[in-house]
Amino acid sequence: MSPSDIAITPSAAGIIALAGLFVSFVSLLVAVHTQILVRRRRYKALLSPTEGFFIIPAKQHHDCEYATQDSESHKVKDITLPPHSEVGVDMILECKVAFAQNEIAVGFLGNDAAKHYAKEYCNRFIEVGDGQRVVPGDKKDRNSHYIDKHKFYHGRGAQAQTRSLGSVMPLVLP
Repeated sequence: MSPSDIAITPSAAGIIALAGLFVSFVSLLVAVHTQILVRRRRYKALLSPTEGFFIIPAKQHHDCEYATQDSESHKVKDITLPPHSEVGVDMILECKVAFAQNEIAVGFLGNDAAKHYAKEYCNRFIEVGDGQRVVPGDKKDRNSHYIDKHKFYHGRGAQAQTRSLGSVMPLVLP
């Protein structure tokens, strides 16, 4: 049997054409998904890469000046602080997307003269050593933290820190 003896019937040609059309359609859907939809979702996630919460710690961890405590820790979105006071506030930032960061800025909206703002950074997980308490502008620590004119606290690291999806960054702002 020679190659010229092989004949493709019209029904076989139709099936081959439909299979080719199906493969082309699936390829187009994959391309649209990866090139448009995934990029758009990533861009939206990078606009707000973390979600912030205030923490009401459990009684056994440490005292909390702004809430009533019980035996469990709680994440809340809003707290009310007394005016004209200095209060240590526990916060966490939960990562919604993987990213690398060199600097973090934390602040509150409102009138700059009347709003609360962070004056220093405290890491309650460090008992003794560098990074337990960081005061912006403190020459002996030679840190790169600062407070801007809008009362936002900025903390800069010496190198980029990678944050993965679901990781938590603890902050205490006294």
